[in-house]
Amino acid sequence: PLRRQRQMCIRDRRKHMEEQIEHLSQNDALTGFYNRDFFLNLCDELINKARMNHQALSMIKIDLDCFKNITDGYGHEVGDQAILKAAHALEVISKDLGYIGRLSCDQFMLVLDGVKGVDAFRIAKLAQEKITAQKIRLDENTTTCLTSKAGVTELRESDENSRHLFNRVQEAIVAIKRSRENAKIA
Repeated sequence: PLRRQRQMCIRDRRKHMEEQIEHLSQNDALTGFYNRDFFLNLCDELINKARMNHQALSMIKIDLDCFKNITDGYGHEVGDQAILKAAHALEVISKDLGYIGRLSCDQFMLVLDGVKGVDAFRIAKLAQEKITAQKIRLDENTTTCLTSKAGVTELRESDENSRHLFNRVQEAIVAIKRSRENAKIA
């Protein structure tokens, strides 16, 4: 009986460790959002589903402005707080509408199945407003707010995959940086 209990305990710990490894392979450690690779694979699955069901699908990419200045000037702990506040804002806005991925330190992406581009643009604007409303304490006397750029696109062609949509939202972000806009549909 003691040996059997020990084996069960080892089996339970192993199962728990395997679940943790799987979670870490799919999710960003700080935000809990999907990581880049898992997110883009998920997008391809959702694109295939949308195509088969003749449904809309949109993608939003949000880049935080001045994030590097925050981490360079106030440290990575403050940078992490800023990321978590932005992540919370995105989660509140997109709850039940789609999936969120963290692409890099200051870049997030949302895929919204069943949502047209024009509606995704409205969601992106709401997300930007919510991100900007978050106050980031830089030090004892200084707070700031985050601003962002948002690129939006939708599934258009039957042969498109996540890379096509990703490239379009990235092109929109690049175009925004040359203009006074903070969001653009591509």
